[in-house]
Amino acid sequence: MRIRVKICCISSVEEAKLAIKMGADALGLVGKMPSGPGPIADDLIELITRHIHPPVSS
Repeated sequence: MRIRVKICCISSVEEAKLAIKMGADALGLVGKMPSGPGPIADDLIELITRHIHPPVSS
């Protein structure tokens, strides 16, 4: 069985690229939550996700 690794709280394109380079299978991004805004804005999440390609998921 292969263990999959998810790196959470990605907050920049540079962090996303580094996590992917180091072998992450998935990236976590924290956006708007019911209790209030998340740590990063929706437009930044959109920018970061443009750099995440299969087989890496977010």
